[in-house]
Amino acid sequence: TMGVWMGNDDNSSMGRVFGGTTPAEMWRESIAFAHRGVGANSITAYDPEEHEGEFKSFLNGLFSNGGSGGPSRNFSFKSDEKPSHRLND
Repeated sequence: TMGVWMGNDDNSSMGRVFGGTTPAEMWRESIAFAHRGVGANSITAYDPEEHEGEFKSFLNGLFSNGGSGGPSRNFSFKSDEKPSHRLND
């Protein structure tokens, strides 16, 4: 599972940036990087019954983070920082 978020930390507008522009490109590059070298046959179908306990544990973890309902880890870059690697290299 992968999610991508883009925005300014002061809630100011990013102009003409919306989900189908730069964030979509960033998501595509990220997912391509994550699946590099993984063949289509090596990805198995999801069986919800097989993972029921894991899902409940995941939900409990989400809602035990100080009541925020958000993830316990947050990755972001300040405007003057750059990632240590480029995904499309």
